[in-house]
Amino acid sequence: MFSDTKPLLFFLHCLTRTLILFAIIMIVLYSTPCRVYAEDLPETYSCTLILDIPWGTAPNQMGIRNSPDGARFGPNSFDTDGHGRMYILDTVNSAVKVYSRDGRLFQHFPVDIKAEMGFLDVDNHGDIWISDPENRIVLQFSPDSIMKKRIIYNSGWYNLIEPYIHVHDNTVQLAISRIDSVGIITPSGEMGEPVIQGKRAAIPKHRQPMFTGMVSGNQYYSRTDPEKPPEMDILKAGRVIGTIKFNDIDALHSVTFLGEDSYGNIYIRLTSLMRNITHIRKYDRTLRQLATIYFLPFEGRYKLDDVADIRINEAGDIYCLCWKETGMHMLKWSPGALRTQ
Repeated sequence: MFSDTKPLLFFLHCLTRTLILFAIIMIVLYSTPCRVYAEDLPETYSCTLILDIPWGTAPNQMGIRNSPDGARFGPNSFDTDGHGRMYILDTVNSAVKVYSRDGRLFQHFPVDIKAEMGFLDVDNHGDIWISDPENRIVLQFSPDSIMKKRIIYNSGWYNLIEPYIHVHDNTVQLAISRIDSVGIITPSGEMGEPVIQGKRAAIPKHRQPMFTGMVSGNQYYSRTDPEKPPEMDILKAGRVIGTIKFNDIDALHSVTFLGEDSYGNIYIRLTSLMRNITHIRKYDRTLRQLATIYFLPFEGRYKLDDVADIRINEAGDIYCLCWKETGMHMLKWSPGALRTQ
């Protein structure tokens, strides 16, 4: 009789172990964000107009200036934070305007900036950083708009540093496009002198590289050739660690790195110089293409010249700052399905 129970006990033992293993798997799945690739999602992104700010000098307006030679100057840089707030650098009015995700003016404060074009970045601690290349300064503000640092670069770098700035863990990186490298400023005091990081020998000399962005310690350079499709090199510590080839498009495209989401996916903007069409491609960490996001709402409503800046937030939403005759518009592209469950 005892021997008849052995199969039953063995079955119960196996069932118990299976249930324990299943429970462990469920705990891991529900405690870790589930990465969903674009193949599992619709590739169409819905677009909404989230800000429509008139031109002017009031706190809830954006400055615009027309120069005698026909050039226009206005807000050309912005960033977002984890709360969905939008930080816009209003260079004409020398101010930073912060808007909540529902479009309300959340905060505004003056900044001592004289540049026609500046660049704004919100770091991982919530501090707001602004570069003023005309005056060779970098300003750091706390989340409650209190100035913390005013950094001056070496005067010998004047006109070499573009208004691109990226900050992570209090390390400031400024782009230096003329020598195809990146200047590093560590804000340890009131004065900072950039130094060159990395070597450019890894880039073939027959194709002109152009710096387009940096994030997570990686630097992104596009390579163009009038007879070949564009490519993008990814460098870390001066070495090429990956290359994206755009063999399906012609040479008359510019390629620009836009940003990275919290899943490690990167976003690259491609612009046709002849047809005035722009779209964004999304790649995972292995450089596998996940999706193509076309700017369909631009047809008949916006021109490529209207676009002042494009940013990607941690969730992978795409924000686009545009200039119109009546004021500044902020457009947002969001995927049609959730990324995590």
